[in-house]
Amino acid sequence: MTNELLYKWFETPRGRVLRHNESLFLRRSLSVTSMQLILQIGFLGWEKEFLDGFTVQRSIIIDTPVSCQTVCSYVTGQASYLPFETESVDFILLPHFLEFTVDFLTILDEIDRVLKPEGEVIIISFNPWSWFAFDYVLARTLNKISLPNRALSRSQFINKLLSLNYEIETVAGFDCREHYQNPQDYRRRAESYFVTAYALRGIKRCNNIIKLAALDKRRGVPIFKPI
Repeated sequence: MTNELLYKWFETPRGRVLRHNESLFLRRSLSVTSMQLILQIGFLGWEKEFLDGFTVQRSIIIDTPVSCQTVCSYVTGQASYLPFETESVDFILLPHFLEFTVDFLTILDEIDRVLKPEGEVIIISFNPWSWFAFDYVLARTLNKISLPNRALSRSQFINKLLSLNYEIETVAGFDCREHYQNPQDYRRRAESYFVTAYALRGIKRCNNIIKLAALDKRRGVPIFKPI
């Protein structure tokens, strides 16, 4: 569960700006059908800002026990051992969770296990290259609740997702000083030093092997049978 200190920061004026920008991105990104399931790892407390009436019905949050009331189904558990069957989840969301974990690689492997082929994952994390000095309250908060130098860069997540055969579709940056939200990549490399947080969206690609069988003697055409 995200630390109470971080909850309090998200209630500050700059924290609310960041919440607004991240919620705007998530509302545009979370599009599921009636048969798909969204799994959110880590409770935020402001899910109602990006989950509408339909997506709430198809969403499950997993985290340690919380006393706050949630807007959707809640499961108590650990991210390193998700209580879901292999390839059973369509969409996984990790908002400000991995930067406060001990082994994010193990969690990403577990996410890959439960995510369906062609499923999507969205990771939102604080930017380690951001100039946190612009917000001393945020800097002190992160230093208290996270491991030393624990903020993870985009390249660390991208490299891991690529090794798992994911396609990186969207990279977004969010600023806490003004209403800034870029749904694509940073327009200039220098902008990565200013955004407070970033988001990655990956799609789990699965290449099915097709076996070419012998010719059908009756029709004279090859028969394709998926393995």
